[in-house]
Amino acid sequence: MKLKEMLIYSFVFSNLIIILSFIFPIVPCSEYPNVPNPTSVVNMRTLGYISNCESNSVVEYLGYTQSISVAYFSILIVSFSVFMLILLLINKQINKHTKSKK
Repeated sequence: MKLKEMLIYSFVFSNLIIILSFIFPIVPCSEYPNVPNPTSVVNMRTLGYISNCESNSVVEYLGYTQSISVAYFSILIVSFSVFMLILLLINKQINKHTKSKK
């Protein structure tokens, strides 16, 4: 598999993850009320705008950011990197296996 194909597959996969995060609650977040000394509740949420507006509490996406745009970018980069690494390892094993047969 060529590098260009792996980049395209990784890009499509990472965008699919972003689209799925609008529909399904797959993003870990900490939610706590806006009071002094709050206790946080860790749960999964969607990245949809409507689900984030209905809450009166503070939400930290991925454990470190309150900005939804930073969460989008972080998920995009992480999913792209993970899928690219998986494709590179698979490609390496396939090439190694075909060279050993010759």
